[in-house]
Amino acid sequence: MAQDSQLPHLGDGRSDLGRRRFLGYLLAAPTLVSAAELVAGGSGPKAEAAVHSPPQPAEIYDLNDMLTDAARATSNLIRVQVNSDHIGQSLHLCPQHWVLGQ
Repeated sequence: MAQDSQLPHLGDGRSDLGRRRFLGYLLAAPTLVSAAELVAGGSGPKAEAAVHSPPQPAEIYDLNDMLTDAARATSNLIRVQVNSDHIGQSLHLCPQHWVLGQ
């Protein structure tokens, strides 16, 4: 432990906390906390939530559901045609064409 005589003092009695010392404390703190948790072995009581929350909106209706619902209106308008030609089989997607009076 550092004694009070080793710390540089300012004129008003405060100890000078330099940049290097501050960074040392900043880097050492997480290491010390982790070491203390390992030594203690989690012997303290565990915190558990007693209140159950309702499901989040993403659990009820997510992006996949939205894309399925968006495609459902036009899903029966696409015709898939499999042709057997001289090279083998070919697959054609044949959407219906609508002209709306332009």
